[in-house]
Amino acid sequence: KALNRSKDALSISLSNNDEYHLALSYNFIGTIYNEFSQTKRALDFYTKGLVYANKVENDTIKLWINSNIGNVYYYNDIDIEEGIRYYDKSLRLAEKLKDSLQITFIRINIANVYFEIDNREVGMDYVEPLTTYIDKEGNTEIKIRYYDLIGRYNSLNGKNREAELYFFKGLNLAKKYNLTEHI
Repeated sequence: KALNRSKDALSISLSNNDEYHLALSYNFIGTIYNEFSQTKRALDFYTKGLVYANKVENDTIKLWINSNIGNVYYYNDIDIEEGIRYYDKSLRLAEKLKDSLQITFIRINIANVYFEIDNREVGMDYVEPLTTYIDKEGNTEIKIRYYDLIGRYNSLNGKNREAELYFFKGLNLAKKYNLTEHI
């Protein structure tokens, strides 16, 4: 249903030559294809969306699409370096927009990438500035992901007690809100 509705929105946007909604529609369709592991199609739609986002000079949509492209490259093991490149673009846009939530999500994604390629010190450089925001304003998913990263960092550095504390913080939050994918 989501794909059909998004394609309808795309069709209407095309007929109205509405570049703003074209960018959004291409982004939504790319996201749907990515959810179903159709990465080539996802990248095709994201790329088209980015063209229109650049035309209308909408930094928010550019941020979303660049981050989504980074997700495709990283989470599907296509090209980690390319994923970092797109994450960096989206991070610069989020910082320009002063969007704390997006900055946090993107920094956590970048940190995950660096942990994955065994460069956790660089990953921690992205995580450490988030502590105050996460403690005061972070949403549940961000907190869980943050606690997981800090737990992994401590575990990999032989600090098992500290690691356990962070893992349990994340686990308790996931259980409290019944977030089975995080449990």
